[in-house]
Amino acid sequence: MKMQLSQRFVLLFLLICGYHSSTRAQSPSTPDSLRAVIAGTNDIRSKAELYRDIANYFIKKTVADSSIYYGKRSLAIYEQLNDKKSVAKVRLSLGTLYAYISDYAAAENSLELAAAFYEQSDDIEGRSQLNNALGSLAYRQKQYDRSVTYYTRNINYGKEGKKINPAFITTAYQGVSHAYIVRQQYGNALNINTEYIDFVEKHYPDLTGHAYQQMANLYRITGQSDKCIAAFQKSKEFFLRKKDDANVAISQMAIGTAYVNAGKPDSATAYLEKALQYYRSVNDTENISNILNPLSAIAFEQKNYKKAEELILNAIDLIDAKHDSYLYHTSFLWTIRLSRLTADSTNQTAHYKKDLEDITQQVTDNFEKVLTQQDLVNPNLILHNYRVLATANKLLGNYNKAYDYYNKAIELRDSIYGTEKLRDFSNKEAELELVKERNRVMLEEETKRLQLQKEIELKALRFEFEKKQAAAKSEEERKRLLLEEELKRRDIESRYEQEQQAITLKFEQEKEIARINQEKKDAVAAAELSRTRNIRNMSIIGGLLALVLFAVAIWSYLQKKKDNKRIAIEKQKSDDLLLNILPYEVAEELKANGQTAARLHEEVTVLFTDFVNFTANAEKIGVQALLNELNICFTAFDKIIEQYGLEKIKTIGDAYLAVSGLPSSNPQHAANAVNAALDIAGFIEKRKAVSPTALDIRIGINSGNVIAGIVGVKKFAYDIWGDTVNTAARMEQNSEVGKVNISDTTYQLVKEQFHFTSRGKISTKGKGEMEMYFVHSKQN
Repeated sequence: MKMQLSQRFVLLFLLICGYHSSTRAQSPSTPDSLRAVIAGTNDIRSKAELYRDIANYFIKKTVADSSIYYGKRSLAIYEQLNDKKSVAKVRLSLGTLYAYISDYAAAENSLELAAAFYEQSDDIEGRSQLNNALGSLAYRQKQYDRSVTYYTRNINYGKEGKKINPAFITTAYQGVSHAYIVRQQYGNALNINTEYIDFVEKHYPDLTGHAYQQMANLYRITGQSDKCIAAFQKSKEFFLRKKDDANVAISQMAIGTAYVNAGKPDSATAYLEKALQYYRSVNDTENISNILNPLSAIAFEQKNYKKAEELILNAIDLIDAKHDSYLYHTSFLWTIRLSRLTADSTNQTAHYKKDLEDITQQVTDNFEKVLTQQDLVNPNLILHNYRVLATANKLLGNYNKAYDYYNKAIELRDSIYGTEKLRDFSNKEAELELVKERNRVMLEEETKRLQLQKEIELKALRFEFEKKQAAAKSEEERKRLLLEEELKRRDIESRYEQEQQAITLKFEQEKEIARINQEKKDAVAAAELSRTRNIRNMSIIGGLLALVLFAVAIWSYLQKKKDNKRIAIEKQKSDDLLLNILPYEVAEELKANGQTAARLHEEVTVLFTDFVNFTANAEKIGVQALLNELNICFTAFDKIIEQYGLEKIKTIGDAYLAVSGLPSSNPQHAANAVNAALDIAGFIEKRKAVSPTALDIRIGINSGNVIAGIVGVKKFAYDIWGDTVNTAARMEQNSEVGKVNISDTTYQLVKEQFHFTSRGKISTKGKGEMEMYFVHSKQN
């Protein structure tokens, strides 16, 4: 879970990839048996491959020196054979091994020699492996810009659709994220992790759980426990569906640790115990050790120092002193012992002071080891040691040292969790969410427009076909017309499918361009900020310090108000976009819970409208003129149903569907729907008097119960289902031009409020005979 663990994992992964390609299934599995095979063969190529097998065995056992020794022996033979590809592969593996043991000069030399081959080769898999090795090496040398450059090459390979191991792309995204995090560029880290999630969901959905783990780690480092837990919960649910017990346990351990940091020991213990149960079942001592650390922290917070010390000592016993977690465990051990020693304020004896001096020295010695790897460990470990040393030196009376450590702790804390950085991080998060939602809505609107145009063309084609079929004089001519109609229909659908793909691609490209432009802006802003700070630092005058501090405080307050206002405006925009798609109550439920449940609404009224001879009009006045007329009419309908409190559900081509009485119930649902229908009919009559392109309309209404909810997970829409909806559609189909036709169910609810003409029982498709009524006007 720590940054150093990730970088070491990168190295181990690369090493195994580098050697494993030579391992033959029939080869013996132990070094002794492999050496016996080498002694019995005269084929030097087989010897080289067997040496690589031995090297691979030792790298899996993390015995780097032995792996290097046998890798060199393999390399010598491949050089003798002039096998340049195998030489490059072994050099790549050796370079990564040297980086693993921190021999950076040897690593650089070996990787540069490997790069000379891969730069001239079309081996994209080898080049991607080299990029990650060079990125990891640069990271360990604190050359973070260079590290990002190498990792980005592999990310670009993925975007270009080049066929490489998906794990190389995953590692590259993680590497870039770590490079930003170690420099505390949390906004950039958020960008790359958001891109990572989008990329794997689209191209490598099996890696989605890992992407959410990476995002969760960013939230953990920035101290956002709730978001950290939510992201790890997503990864856990993903791996549960995949039945990947190992990664489920990783997520459970991480959630438990996050609950420890959030001060919720009961929840933390529940998750940690589940993960511990799994790791004990597979005898994974490394992760058992990792879980004992937060369990010790829970005991520590409960002031059960004896139990805390027992747990952390068990954690230390399970791992080697060279292990990544060793520094974390030992740092916490001395914290426990210091707290245990000072818990009793009456224990101020000479023996007490000697013990305190010993513990302080142990903490100091351990901290020196931490500082040698400060760019590889979580900064919170350094912050923790500063605080412990400040407390210890204060108790010893070393007030100058204590003051120095307190200051360093404050400086580091502000650099990690400073208000400005976390505010920028929150702003970046809000911007990403707003852009994502805006793009989704725009793409959905473009898709609806295309769908409407396609439906109009298909209806026009069908109208023309039926007209020609009626005029056809022979069966042969009718078959020919049928074939022609089918070919034209396929052509229309193919053309619109291509247009849809083009629109989707356009939005993806615009999103990528926006991301690149934002990165440029961030870089320029960072450079300008650096320049401004340098000028400011040179110009500060001691005598004006108080005035400057006062001015900064006022500016910070005003800036915070301004930023809060801007965030509120952007949030309002996002909410407005959501309300454009969903009813208010449903939108609020979705924002609060991340999902909504379908609900049965007992008493509602459904309103359907449809334009008469729509396809014929499309042919007569043209598609664009017809679209303009539809827009005018539907805009007016929107205003009318809003006036009467109806909820618009959707438009389907030239049909319009709305409902009264949901999501909030309303005893006047039927009357409101009828009033809205009469106003719609009245609007159309007025429209026909002023526009030559005006359309005739039929309206149908029915009352009853419906099921309402959200359809889909990506391009979701609010919709209604049930027999009530189907009957409303039949009322519309059996209506007449300019009339509002209602069912007997609706009539019984509003018969005292309007004037009607009974139509008697009329036969309807799939329903048999149904009582129907035309509504004319309100009663006085």
